[in-house]
Amino acid sequence: MVYHENQTFLVDHIPQGASSEINQSIKDIFFENEDVYALGGGFNSSDWIDIYVVPDRNWTDQDPIPIPDDVSGGVETVQTDGNGDVHALVWPAPLIVGSYDIIYDSDQDGIYNWGIDAIDGASPGFSVRELPAQAPILSAVGLALLVTMMSFIAIRAIRKKQR
Repeated sequence: MVYHENQTFLVDHIPQGASSEINQSIKDIFFENEDVYALGGGFNSSDWIDIYVVPDRNWTDQDPIPIPDDVSGGVETVQTDGNGDVHALVWPAPLIVGSYDIIYDSDQDGIYNWGIDAIDGASPGFSVRELPAQAPILSAVGLALLVTMMSFIAIRAIRKKQR
């Protein structure tokens, strides 16, 4: 049993959620060119839930979930499987750099309800970072030109020494 604000809930399991990759590996740091998936469990089986991706903040029971703040392009409504688990693409690339939370609104009321809904992990749920700068890569043609030029310089230097 869970006691909360003069209410008693009989809870077999408290829903949980996390950000993940397509292969269901939990992941908390993404780059701008990656997709974000929601991985969750402990929900009612074959139930419909709304999933929001919103800027990170501290959540308390009965907080409204600000729909306009969803950064993923809109609320994702998905159905849990027979075990009450869910895995769904919630934010396809390109992503926006920042810190975010994934909210699993299992009763679809637009309000975060502790013990009924879930939030992706600790604050923040996940972060998006800029892609690291890439070092230029030499193409085959560029490499061939570089070798030819270096050979030419080396031959000139050798001939100069021989004089």
